[in-house]
Order: sequence, then structure tokens, then C-alpha cells
Amino acid sequence: MPFIPFGEWLPDQPDFNNPGAATIQNVIPRTKDSYGPMPTPQVYSGALSARCQGSSAYLDDSEAAHVFAGDATKLYQLTAGTAPNFSDVSRAVGGAYTTGSPITPLVPLAPSWSMTAFGKRIIATNYSDDPQTFLVGTDTNFSRLSTGAPKARFAATVRDFLMLANTNDGTFGTQVRRLWWSAIGDPTSWPTPGSATAISVESDYQDLEQSDLGQITGLIGGHLQSADAAAFCERGI
Repeated sequence: MPFIPFGEWLPDQPDFNNPGAATIQNVIPRTKDSYGPMPTPQVYSGALSARCQGSSAYLDDSEAAHVFAGDATKLYQLTAGTAPNFSDVSRAVGGAYTTGSPITPLVPLAPSWSMTAFGKRIIATNYSDDPQTFLVGTDTNFSRLSTGAPKARFAATVRDFLMLANTNDGTFGTQVRRLWWSAIGDPTSWPTPGSATAISVESDYQDLEQSDLGQITGLIGGHLQSADAAAFCERGI
């Protein structure tokens, strides 16, 4: 059988006299000049009962992984064992969630779950329902985070605060440019903004009205060298 050499994958080199290969698909490298077949995917766990619309993973103090996911109406936790499966850990009070169905993955604000971890607590928000909380190792179901917390499209942990973005609540209504954070060290405490209690626990909100960047379309915390968080907007960061 003749040996057919395939050079190193070098798609970033010029096409003319490229010593490698410009296109290699569906294989994995084994040596500098050889490739093997891509492994066949294997079923790891049972699927959700509907399309996944958000997920998050968390490592506890013993470095055990806890995986959470949500669809349009439920929240799930991946159970460990020889046959992992997603168990329904939705709220016991309040009925099914109303996340809605995504129009297309290309729509930044298509209905979805945004999740973050604050210590041992998982927070999940979908904008339609009140933010939900699950204390790993203690809770068996998600429940309402706080009576004072606004509904929000995005959640992130920023230093010692839980921050919610693009909010909606009974007092201020829809605030597409708002960043609103909890009491310091307590993601379940959301006192009235501007009150003495809120001031004493450093809870407040900030509307990004200083420029025409549009509404907030994403939020991350703890991943940047020069800032504690980044808010992604329609036309800027």
C-alpha cells in the first residue's frame, strides 16, 4: 500500500509553495505528518426534556462538578453516577417558567437563561421570571432569590456583589441600560435603591446613559485584567 504524506496543517501560510496542508477536516493530529480519525461521540447523559436555553457548571470545595441547565419551562441539575442524568430541580412554588422559545441563535436577546455562581449559591435568571437561587449541598429545588431583586436578562458575580443587567421591576419598569447590584456579600439582599439600608450595604444601580451604545446584551465578571466586569451593549463594551 503506498504511503500518502499529509503535511502539517498550515492554513495561515501562503497558498504558493505551502509546505503543509491548507485544509484538513474531521481528523485529529497524531504526529507531525499523520492524522487519525475523529472519535465517535458517545452518550454521556440523558437529555433535557426540551431545547437547552442556558447552562452553567460549578466546582464545590471538594472540586466536585455541579452542572445546571434550563429549557423554556424547567431548570435541571446533572446527577452524578454511572449513568448521569438531568433531574428536574425547578421551583416548587410558582409553576413552570416562561423563558420562551429562541427565534434564532443570532438574536442577542433571544429568550435564555443566564447563570452565575456566588459562593455555593447558583443564581439563574431568564428575564420573564424572578431570579432563581439554588444552594448547592442544601437545596433540592430552585426558589425565588429575593422579593427585592429585579427581573433581569443577565447575571454575573462581580467581586462581592451579584450584578443583574437589563432589568425590569415593578417600580422602574423596563430598564435596558441598567446594571443593578445586591448588598455586598449577600446576593439575596436587594434594599430599595437610595435608601439608608441600601447605602449602608453598598447596593445601588447604574444606568449606562453616558453614550449611545444601546441596550445591554451581555455581562461578564472576574475575567479581565483592567476591570472587574464588562457590560456588552449593542454598539460597544
